[in-house]
Amino acid sequence: MSSFEDLGLSPELIKHLEGIGFVAPTEIQTKAIPILLKHEGDFIGLAATGTGKTAAFGLPMIEQLDMSKKVPQALILSPTRELALQIVEQLKALSSFKKMKVAAIYGGSSYRTQIDEVRRGAHVIVATPGRLIDLLDQGVFHIRELKTLVLDEADEMISMGFRDSLEEILEQTHKEKEAGEEKGAKQRRAGCRTWLFSATMSPAIKKITSLYLNDPTMVEVQRKGNLSEQITQLYFTVKEDLKLKALTHLLDALNDFYGIIFCETKMKCAQIEQELNKKGYHVESLHGDKSQKEREWTLKRFKNKDVKVIVATDVAARGLDISDLTHVVNYSLPWDAESYVHRIGRTGRNGKTGFSYTLCSPRELSLLKTVQQKTKANLIKGHIPTLADVLNHKLKTASEIVLALNGGLTPTLKENFKVTPEFQALNELTKEELIFKFLASKVDASASDYDIPFDFLNGRIPREMDPDFKAGSGYAGSRGPRTDSRPGFMRGDRRRERSNAIHFAKDRFSQRGEEAPKSFRDDRGGDRPERAERSGTEQRAERGERSDRGNYSRRPRAGGTTPPPRNRTDAAPPQRRTRTFE
Repeated sequence: MSSFEDLGLSPELIKHLEGIGFVAPTEIQTKAIPILLKHEGDFIGLAATGTGKTAAFGLPMIEQLDMSKKVPQALILSPTRELALQIVEQLKALSSFKKMKVAAIYGGSSYRTQIDEVRRGAHVIVATPGRLIDLLDQGVFHIRELKTLVLDEADEMISMGFRDSLEEILEQTHKEKEAGEEKGAKQRRAGCRTWLFSATMSPAIKKITSLYLNDPTMVEVQRKGNLSEQITQLYFTVKEDLKLKALTHLLDALNDFYGIIFCETKMKCAQIEQELNKKGYHVESLHGDKSQKEREWTLKRFKNKDVKVIVATDVAARGLDISDLTHVVNYSLPWDAESYVHRIGRTGRNGKTGFSYTLCSPRELSLLKTVQQKTKANLIKGHIPTLADVLNHKLKTASEIVLALNGGLTPTLKENFKVTPEFQALNELTKEELIFKFLASKVDASASDYDIPFDFLNGRIPREMDPDFKAGSGYAGSRGPRTDSRPGFMRGDRRRERSNAIHFAKDRFSQRGEEAPKSFRDDRGGDRPERAERSGTEQRAERGERSDRGNYSRRPRAGGTTPPPRNRTDAAPPQRRTRTFE
């Protein structure tokens, strides 16, 4: 199948697709659309991000909607607001020839506006689970007439803690309880067909399939070429406290950077955004603490390339669908290989090449090895650009700009410039001095920072990333060699040497008839002077002998009885005595 005519779509829809620039279907569309048009059961579609999954489920959905019914007939659940808005935008473009109404329901926006969109007769609802549950609980509308439920990025919804909300939504898709079912029992599966789309068949997806889908048909599309062919993946061994400076060096050496810097936390995103803007870079961030209007504004500016660098968390960047990103930077590594694939998969799309940079601290080396093993990625060790690299890059860029200038000054303007003091001052400089001053204006004032040795391994490949490394082989990797730098000298020998030195010193004192100090280290106390006696405190009375104290009886028991005397031969006969306390 090489055209939309072969997929079974209506002529009206095909004509509309040609009008908006859809020439040929993608692989996931070719495989999924014929099945979804005819199959009434559940479905799983696995395809990488950016392969046309929205159209793969959107086109069959548009064909099967009854426009005369003014109730929600299809529900698309999305983990994030950004992804929900992206789906709404694409569905409206695909269905603009029809009177199909799409409502977006997500947090951070007005309840009233979203309620009005649904009540005006929305045929399709695109929602995040949290806000949808709020409106369903209020009884604003119902979803019992659904024909299709789409779970987009379902594994992400589960990882974000939406499992209870998802099960409640599935329960509300049923028109009524099945016969014999107990009242209040939850329905794990939806009352309509369910389409699940994801990038990978992760363990979370397998669990969702077993819980919520009934004998689904599955279509999987492998990425054309593996990640190693489309994306050059570099990693840099940098200590955590030097990552920000290393990042600025990378940005300085790249003239065409248009990409995303990924962080694990919202706090780290805000911190990096602030620091980079202080240094003169034009950067914006995308994370959960941003208001909805701020996030939409940032996305719009990023798509228009008004801003070419954004710092984002994994969840906030789920809605980004930009085909020409050049770079992805992992400021910190994600905790699972699937997130790593999602991150770097945002570059190298549509046959273009891309670059992935990972800043790896010593404690992240084992995690990087895990990512490499699970993704089969070809990770190459890179080197942070030096001052000379950055200067050469800036010189090349500036010279290209200067040489590209074609005159523009008339003879009259040239004569006028010659008499200005600025021209006279520049004219006194030699050609070399003028070039150096021009370069100085292009270099950051903190240029001395470029001389910092960033690589904590000094150019060596970490043992975790060496395929020939075997545990216990003595390989000089990230934790250093198993032996000391001196041949034949083991680590334990160094401890024994220190211990023997201390014992030898103590023997030396005893031979001279002197008392050895308690410690040879100043921070361990050493010989401390005797503590001075306390003054101004009353001396405690001396206690009597055991024989004297044996005559004292213990406190009377309850009921007036006293314990029997101790069986002691040296004790006097017991006497009834009581203690008095003053």
